[in-house]
Amino acid sequence: MTVPSINITLFWSISLCFLVSFTVCAQDFPPLQVDGQVLDGRDRLEDAYVRIEKDGNFDREVRTGRRGKFEIELDLFHEYTIYFGKEGYVVKKIYVDTRTIPEGQVKNSYLRYGGWKVEIFPDDLGVDIAILDKPIGKVTYSDEY
Repeated sequence: MTVPSINITLFWSISLCFLVSFTVCAQDFPPLQVDGQVLDGRDRLEDAYVRIEKDGNFDREVRTGRRGKFEIELDLFHEYTIYFGKEGYVVKKIYVDTRTIPEGQVKNSYLRYGGWKVEIFPDDLGVDIAILDKPIGKVTYSDEY
C-alpha cells in the first residue's frame, strides 16, 4: 500500500514546525542577577527577607546575611514584585519587568543589575505608610541607556 505523497509532505512539515517551535521555546537565556543590601539608615540588616513574586505568584524568599547582603536571580520574560522587609519593619517593594528585554540582547550575555541599597525603617514611627502599598521603584529595560 502506498501512502500519498501529500500526506508524507504534510507529516514532515508539521514535524519540522514542531521541532523549530520546541527549539525556540527551549532556548536557555541567562537570568538577570540582582544583588544589594537591605539597610536601616547606615545599619546593615541581617536576616531581612527578600520575597520574590513572579507573574503574580509567590516564587521564593531569601534572607540577608550578616552584612545585610542579598543575591537573587530572575528568569527573563517575566514580571516580578520584590518585597524587602523584616519583623517590626515597614515592607518596601520594587517592580521588575524582564519581559521588555529583547531576545537578541540576551544571547550569550551576562546580565547583572547590582548594587541595590534598599532602606527600610521600623514600623513604630506612627506615620502613614499607605504610599508604600505601591512599589517604590520600577525596573524595566531601555535600549536608550
